[in-house]
Amino acid sequence: MTQLPKPPPAPSKRDLIRQEAGFQILGLVQAKPNISIAEISRALGVSNGMAHYVMRNLIDKGSIKIKNFSENPNKRNYSYILTPSGLSEKLKLTAVFLERKRSEYYALQEEIRALERRIELDAGGAEGA
Repeated sequence: MTQLPKPPPAPSKRDLIRQEAGFQILGLVQAKPNISIAEISRALGVSNGMAHYVMRNLIDKGSIKIKNFSENPNKRNYSYILTPSGLSEKLKLTAVFLERKRSEYYALQEEIRALERRIELDAGGAEGA
């Protein structure tokens, strides 16, 4: 009998947070290429360091390219460009997050139904007392 391969381990909470931050950054860059790290950190509700870390990871993976405004005297201003692989990654992450949110939604619906049944049972027991 052959053994089935073990499924990959579930991502850690930290990995999920970084993945979601990356997904949100891809969307922010697509909408506003000249967005700053400070604006990204405010939009995500994370520190500048965390926003920079995730942005650097996306740049290293080739999902985002940096363009410096060479004619601008403030050399700290950058424009971020979503690459074709970045757009592809964003589409894949959109599907992953949609599936995760659907699962959460269905689990929450079931939890609500269980609580409603519990209330009905408790109310029926209280009336009989």
